Amino acid sequence: INPFNFDEFKEKYYNKKEVVFTLKSLFENKITELHNLGKIGTSNSYKDSLRSIEKYLDYQKKSIDKLQFIQITPCWLVKYESYLLHVIMCSVNTVGMYMRNLRAILNDALKINLITHDIYPFGKNKFTIKSQKKTKSILTIEEISLLEKIQIKELLKIFGCYHIILQE
Repeated sequence: INPFNFDEFKEKYYNKKEVVFTLKSLFENKITELHNLGKIGTSNSYKDSLRSIEKYLDYQKKSIDKLQFIQITPCWLVKYESYLLHVIMCSVNTVGMYMRNLRAILNDALKINLITHDIYPFGKNKFTIKSQKKTKSILTIEEISLLEKIQIKELLKIFGCYHIILQE
């Protein structure tokens, strides 16, 4: 005789398994949702964020499947950020993208009551996402005038494709 198991009983009686939400499952749902909406770039951004978290946990010899929402604290985020910046050598803006995606997933977790505001790790007096202003490089007037003087044949010779394009 097998001992009584309430979860098995519920599954057989209601013919439903209880849905368990994890950080990974929320990311995967968001990735699928975005992909189905045709937002492929954003979907890929979430895939990259998820993959970076998995690599970080791998680095710590941990599994994303065992990561609980309550473990994602401001301290955890600081360590994850440090790993991305100093081990993986990501730019500040790449780290910011990963963190914004993670924050969006945790916002979803808040909406469906998987976490509460008191353990939410982002915000005032908690973890803040950093960004870095990018300066755009522009050509100087001298560089533009040099480009204007270069003939297309000379440019093709410089890049070694003169014979291919002009068949000479």
